[in-house]
Amino acid sequence: MPADRTRRARGPHLISGGGIVALEIGLAIALLLALLVGISIGTVTLPLADVWRVIGTHVGRSNATVTAVQDQIIWEFRTPRVLLAAVVGAGLSMAGAVLQVLARNG
Repeated sequence: MPADRTRRARGPHLISGGGIVALEIGLAIALLLALLVGISIGTVTLPLADVWRVIGTHVGRSNATVTAVQDQIIWEFRTPRVLLAAVVGAGLSMAGAVLQVLARNG
């Protein structure tokens, strides 16, 4: 009997139990960090603290004072672009997953 038949079936996931939760938390933190870095980098490079402060002001978590120029750059120009890029990336990944299922390749 081949050795691979004697192995116990693990299911479709390579990580199980608490490992999957840790992976999801790590990926969520990485996404948040990537969004913040994406917002801070541009023609005018802004520190992450300023980005965090402006977003916190608009979400209602902070009463910090920010300049009108920083507020406009971060909230009106960069944040919509970065969020749209994240949504487009999620849509492309879903389309790829559906294509893999339809092709019975995964």
